[in-house]
Amino acid sequence: MKVIDYGPQAWFFLKDENGYYLSVRCQQSFAEYELLIQLDSNEYREYHALGHVYIDYLAARISYWASEYKPRDLSKQLGQTIHETIMTWKAAEGKDAV
Repeated sequence: MKVIDYGPQAWFFLKDENGYYLSVRCQQSFAEYELLIQLDSNEYREYHALGHVYIDYLAARISYWASEYKPRDLSKQLGQTIHETIMTWKAAEGKDAV
């Protein structure tokens, strides 16, 4: 697993041998939480065509309409791996709380 892009204070885009994942910081009222989805084939096609712009848009969409994406949330299955990958990436890149 490795970080391939990020939106400061908003999202991380990661890749492994199984696909592409987007970890999005969501805020609703006073609650803040992360949603982690694996890109489906349509989302991957859009990413392949538009790159960072599409991922930024998708992250904003997930944050705003989180309830639509909750059924796809992989945080319980992959959350620890994603967290460790992001922390390792931050250390290597010299990033603080990004």
